[in-house]
Amino acid sequence: MRVLFFFLMSMAAYGQVQIAGKAKNVMMGIDLSSNIWLDTIVQPGVYGLGPVDDLQGEITLIDGVVHASSVVNGEVHTHHSPNVKAPFFVYTHVEEWEAYEVSVEVHSMSDLQHIIEDLGQSAGMEGPYPFRIKGEVEYLKYHIIMRDLSEKEHSHEAHKKAKVQMEQSSVPVECLGFFSREHEGVFTHKGQYIHVHVVLQDPLLSAHVDDISATGRLTVFFPKTQ
Repeated sequence: MRVLFFFLMSMAAYGQVQIAGKAKNVMMGIDLSSNIWLDTIVQPGVYGLGPVDDLQGEITLIDGVVHASSVVNGEVHTHHSPNVKAPFFVYTHVEEWEAYEVSVEVHSMSDLQHIIEDLGQSAGMEGPYPFRIKGEVEYLKYHIIMRDLSEKEHSHEAHKKAKVQMEQSSVPVECLGFFSREHEGVFTHKGQYIHVHVVLQDPLLSAHVDDISATGRLTVFFPKTQ
């Protein structure tokens, strides 16, 4: 019997942000077990992100559609099957999004974080909340985690080495992220308040965003509260 473990983190009007597992436990090798099966939560309106089971890729769930990417022999492979597990995963259900057309000057993830926090406050967001970004960015650096399965123990240093780094310039993006000031080590990294994934179309892949630059107009989406 499959058991779904999660923590209920928010009861805002736009839905519940839920979490399975903890990011810091995965990065430090404390808990690499499968804490969630995606086929138990996949349905229209569900959005989420996290790594693939055993750190063999990245998952981005957009409107109930799974985008799971891994790297095999230097090539990215992406599938949409919900039959995938994750050691940690943050997700929520959003029935309707509110779009905000904004002019931005972003040169780092820190810049993006400030923009998301300011816009989120203006949009009435409270507690942990999801956001989406669409538009063309000038530069994007991202990775897909691929742990060496021969390693006996995982660590923070091994986690860094397991990242398959990639980058692109002048690329249209669809990003999904989650913001919180209270969940460092749970679904954001230490010292950060956002965790962001990207789904690209050329090549088709899902990945964790490490760095970003954008000058001009982007569309940022937040859950519609009422």
